[in-house]
Amino acid sequence: MKFLLKLILSMKAIVDKLLFFVFFLFGALNVFAQPVPPVPLPPPPPPGLPINEPVFYLLIIAVFFGIYIIYSRKMQNKTSI
Repeated sequence: MKFLLKLILSMKAIVDKLLFFVFFLFGALNVFAQPVPPVPLPPPPPPGLPINEPVFYLLIIAVFFGIYIIYSRKMQNKTSI
């Protein structure tokens, strides 16, 4: 009976040592792991001029151009008759 008790206690010590070794081994592997790469920077904005500022002027030019086209078509229709 004492032999069995000693065997169980010695097995528990071996299991404890084995678990300690396994946790130590996996903990040491994390130390040698590569660091996480940094987040890449966002791409720069595309080149070109901003169109936000002269939108009002472009609309005025478009209205006058439309009036010119309509007026010139009416004049062509009047002269062809």
